[in-house]
Amino acid sequence: MQRPDPSRVEVLQAKVEKITSNIQFNMRHGGNTEKDQEEIGHLLLEKRRERADIMLEITQLKEASGRIIIVPDEEQVLNLINKFSTILIAAANGQSDEAV
Repeated sequence: MQRPDPSRVEVLQAKVEKITSNIQFNMRHGGNTEKDQEEIGHLLLEKRRERADIMLEITQLKEASGRIIIVPDEEQVLNLINKFSTILIAAANGQSDEAV
């Protein structure tokens, strides 16, 4: 696992600002006809969904950047591989992982 690129968060935040401006513009200029208003209503739903998705991604990236990444040393990796090998061999022989 690697740390998220901080510039990605900046790009996404700029997209959120642009979408928010677009939403506000469309809310101020609601259209003259019922059809215009219906189209703007659909557009607003779409833009709000898009903004929510991007905001979720921003939150996930920020959370990931705060996590401590622990890289196992060689001995830990070898132990994990050996344990995994034992489990695979047992499974191939029809034993459950509880029996290992």
